[in-house]
Amino acid sequence: MTKKGIVSGYGDGTFCPNLPLTREAFVKIIVGAFYPDVQGFKTSTVFSDVKSEKGYSMYINIAYENGIINGISDTEFGIGQNITREDMAVMLYRILLNKLEIDHEVPMDKTFKDKESISEYALNSVLMLSANGDISGDDTGNFNPKKGATRAEACQMIYNSIAGEGGSK
Repeated sequence: MTKKGIVSGYGDGTFCPNLPLTREAFVKIIVGAFYPDVQGFKTSTVFSDVKSEKGYSMYINIAYENGIINGISDTEFGIGQNITREDMAVMLYRILLNKLEIDHEVPMDKTFKDKESISEYALNSVLMLSANGDISGDDTGNFNPKKGATRAEACQMIYNSIAGEGGSK
């Protein structure tokens, strides 16, 4: 992911894989992975908490205009908030629907022990990505949908999708 320019480390040369990932950082990574030519795209946005001079604003705008993201409300994106595993799954599933040929039929044979704690809006995305092999749960069979995602988890999920590790190619 680093060699392809999709992710980068911090100024001190570290990557810090276990650090939590914010919503805007995930959007920047996922848009960079699937929309590599973002030059010249406008930086304005419909969200009041997204400032056009910030480096992430163009990525948020691209994701919004392509139906990949919603805000935490009609007017706020949620800048600075850590992204949950279920929100990460929803965004990835939407981008895969836009960019790749993937199945739309929800598989019911592969599920997680904590399926009931997955929000209704995210359930289809989580189950589809799981069936495709793009995401997985922990060692106990749980998905942990409300848990904040780490930089490493985001990279693994996106890598699985773009590398064809799962069913999404």
